[in-house]
Amino acid sequence: MEREQCDVAIVGAGPVGLLLACLLSQRGVDVQVLEQREALSSSSRAIGIHPPGLQCLREVGLADALIESGVRVRRGRVLCNGKTLGAVAFQTLAPPFDFVLSVPQTETERLLAARLRLLSAEALQRGVQVVGLDPQGSGWQLSLHEKSGQRQLSARFVVGCDGKQSIVRRAMDVGYRGGPYRQSFVMGDFADETGFGAEAAVYFTRDGLVESFPLPGRYRRWVLGTRRQRVEPSAGTLAALIERRTQQCVAADSARMLSGFTAEHYRAASFVRRGLVLAGDAAHVLSPIGGQGMNLGWLDARMLADTLKLSLHDETAAPRLLAEYASKRQRAAALATRRAELFMALGCASGLLGLRAGLVRALLSRAVAPTAAQLFTMRGLVT
Repeated sequence: MEREQCDVAIVGAGPVGLLLACLLSQRGVDVQVLEQREALSSSSRAIGIHPPGLQCLREVGLADALIESGVRVRRGRVLCNGKTLGAVAFQTLAPPFDFVLSVPQTETERLLAARLRLLSAEALQRGVQVVGLDPQGSGWQLSLHEKSGQRQLSARFVVGCDGKQSIVRRAMDVGYRGGPYRQSFVMGDFADETGFGAEAAVYFTRDGLVESFPLPGRYRRWVLGTRRQRVEPSAGTLAALIERRTQQCVAADSARMLSGFTAEHYRAASFVRRGLVLAGDAAHVLSPIGGQGMNLGWLDARMLADTLKLSLHDETAAPRLLAEYASKRQRAAALATRRAELFMALGCASGLLGLRAGLVRALLSRAVAPTAAQLFTMRGLVT
């Protein structure tokens, strides 16, 4: 049986695992990324990249390429009963990233994977399933399954970027507290006929929240709150709901992504245990309302890259450095969760529409608007 070794093994090649691998490779760390999927997903999934996320991508030389591929959203309007309550002006943010970038996650992952290949040609290994993790000296031994058979990999550190069902977190045997919220949502991508151009739009309606974001190629993402638990919508049903709540007509036959989901929140009791480390959704899951999840994971990766580099260089300092990472990222995850809950509460479907509209109007007033732009773009979550 073939044996291999590396400094850091990353389980999961989503956007967080790929960014972490790029950052570590730039720092001269021998890294391997293990991904069960044999190919990139074609789903658009996460689309919003906030300014702190763009700062992370700039560090690996990808910000410009992604900006070229996406839509720069510099303004988001908020509407209720056909009237504009106010707007969030992202251009009030400090340059160079005075906007939120909208780009499908599949494009983000494609560019990250290509960048990693340039930095370390053999780092990304697809079609590899991690089936076991066992302590080995000062590190870990990973048991891997792939088409060619079984093999072993030894690593000083193992990072779980493998999502909500993380095998790394299970090996750590730590709690994963949380659960579903009462709010559920349906979403879809349709050809954009709104006339909003590069603007985002949020509607407060008696039937529930509606969010609308531009996508490249003259498409638009629609997200609607629903009282029913996890409904898988048809294109026609979702198009009809959009028109009823917003008076915007969308072409049902233009739909290229449809999904239903119940918002959830989870957080691991510890992000670090004996050389095993968590980042991204393996460490924390929060409501997608507000678009913080992927960006929060990138901020994990940004801090973790330096933490692991220093820990490999100075074994005696490793426990302190990793504890600092865990503490800071726990606090950031808690703050992001509270923000996502605020966004959901403002848009919930249960009554008091006038009161919620008044609160939003105050939040978007000229005196408070710059602070609102900071709130909606994850300022304060950077370590």
